[in-house]
Order: sequence, then C-alpha cells, then structure tokens
Amino acid sequence: MADNITINAEENSKANIIIKYKTTTAHVKAFHNGACNVNIKKGAHIQVTILNLLNDISENFYSMNNTVYEDANLEYIIADFGGSKTISNFVFVFFKNSIKLTFSTT
Repeated sequence: MADNITINAEENSKANIIIKYKTTTAHVKAFHNGACNVNIKKGAHIQVTILNLLNDISENFYSMNNTVYEDANLEYIIADFGGSKTISNFVFVFFKNSIKLTFSTT
C-alpha cells in the first residue's frame, strides 16, 4: 500500500486528525510506504495521530513532511502496535519563531 496524504490547516484553525492503517489478515505480509504532508498556517493548532495496526509480519515506512508558520502548534502521536519493521522520518520547514512541536511514540 502506498499513500500520500496532505493536510492544509488555515490560520487559527484547530483539528484532530487520526490516520489508521490496519491489515485484515494475520497471514499475509503487507508493505506500507506512506507520507503525510502537513502545512500549518499562523496560529493553527493541529494534532495528527498515526495508528499502525498492521500484522506482525508486515513492514511500515512513513514520512512526515511539515511546513509550520509562526505561533502554530503541531502535535504528532505515533502509535506503532504492529509490523515487523517500522521506520518513521520527520522533515520540518519553519517560518519565524514561537512554534510548538510535540512528539509522542509507542
């Protein structure tokens, strides 16, 4: 499976986004290569939760690409409960000061 998700947060917007990946069988090896692109404008507060529920023989590769403007709050929660291999990559482009980033992983 391959996906490329884009989230555009306008000025002073608020959102809680949950992205869930799940295999439907324990017997088939899946390969996930995904990307989440977040563009967050001034004053926005965005929480992105990525929930990996792939089976134990699957592989998960994920990239989070972010453009963050001033006074923005971006929070990532990464919950990896599945997969034999999971690799995550973060890329950020910042504009001005007063940016708050929070990462939580399992």
